[in-house]
Amino acid sequence: KRKGRSEEEERKRKGRGKEEVRKKRGRGKEEERKRKR
Repeated sequence: KRKGRSEEEERKRKGRGKEEVRKKRGRGKEEERKRKR
């Protein structure tokens, strides 16, 4: 029972993390391009 709860929590946390990472990566790429130019 504990494992099931932890797995669900991890999935939710990972889902949120992926969305945040995507946003951060997008911003980072734009910043890197500006710096190179």
